[in-house]
Amino acid sequence: MKPFFHALVAGLLVAGAKYWLLANELTQWDLTLVSISGLIAGIFFTLTMTFRSTLQDYKKADITLGDIRGVILSLNDLNTTAKLNGKGHTTANMTRNLMTLTSVIRDYTNLAVPFASLQNALRELNPACHTLHDHLTPQQVNTLLSRQHELRKLTSYLSYVKDLHFPRVGYIFLYFFILILVSLQLFAHATNHMLEMLFIFSLSTVLVFFAELIRDLDEPFRKSSSSFLLDTVPLDNCIKTLEQSLANESK
Repeated sequence: MKPFFHALVAGLLVAGAKYWLLANELTQWDLTLVSISGLIAGIFFTLTMTFRSTLQDYKKADITLGDIRGVILSLNDLNTTAKLNGKGHTTANMTRNLMTLTSVIRDYTNLAVPFASLQNALRELNPACHTLHDHLTPQQVNTLLSRQHELRKLTSYLSYVKDLHFPRVGYIFLYFFILILVSLQLFAHATNHMLEMLFIFSLSTVLVFFAELIRDLDEPFRKSSSSFLLDTVPLDNCIKTLEQSLANESK
């Protein structure tokens, strides 16, 4: 809700400034919507383009956490299959490693641990996966290797999204031209003052909202300034499933 409140406050402040300028007859020129339509169209085009890009990155990162859950549970299924193959395999060690890895991924998403900790957790999983090779069929071993590859690819993408941000110069560009547009309209006068105030309130609120929304979507990890955060519920559910699997093994 922060982008909405920021935009609403900005719109009210601009509308208040407009009222003061009109009351003191400080407006300088007659500026119509037609005369600045090109500038408005350009700003909205830039906002739309950047919003679409950041939204796609945000949604893909959110989906990635669900994909990670699926891959980890698939590895646990292979762990169970190795036991069912009847070659004396015990699942507890592999399950614990998967639980640790899932917890580290969740902590990384919450900015509680660095990427190095995630890499270490992935490396620590390798010995347990190698142990499975002797208890699986060749086809199942191929599936295991494929899941390990998918897991590394997904976690690498998570790191990529965390460190990838829309260039700061892009935000400066957006806010600069939003300020230019609002300033032009602030010092303009029209025959209907109420309509003019409603227009500048709506225009400034919409522009600031989209600019703030883009900034918020661009940082989806756990930050106090963000409203749109990556959902770690799939990882929480994965840990519960693994805990249940471990409990069943100990019976």
